[in-house]
Amino acid sequence: MESEMNSIVGRIIEKVEYDEQTKGWYFTISKGANLSVHCAWKLIKENNVELASGDHMQKYGLPQPINAAIKASDLLVGRKIRSIVPDKVTSDLAITFDGEISLRTFNEYTGFEAWDLVISQETEFIAQGRGKIINYSRKEKS
Repeated sequence: MESEMNSIVGRIIEKVEYDEQTKGWYFTISKGANLSVHCAWKLIKENNVELASGDHMQKYGLPQPINAAIKASDLLVGRKIRSIVPDKVTSDLAITFDGEISLRTFNEYTGFEAWDLVISQETEFIAQGRGKIINYSRKEKS
């Protein structure tokens, strides 16, 4: 599983979006890969939590609410993926980027899918509830 996931190492984050209707976070990765996150996540930069999904639209006494999609884009777009590590017990995901930045998901569900990583038209990983990660391959098996 990890070796197939590692095929995104070296690819670049192209876009970060939030869909208010689905409450999903979408990270577009170069060469047609996509990470959809439907659980809590945080961005860590130089050993500090820089941003968390729960910060989205929070004001915290600032003049304007935080748009976490814009801030995550500022932190990630153009950065190269250095590593990807799925937790085999919790199905959390840790992705490290250039510049000492990492994205960490927190699978807070036992019954829902927390994240989905589409690497190619043939390969997709789905983090299910109870810590399971499945490799859904669309390749024909002979």
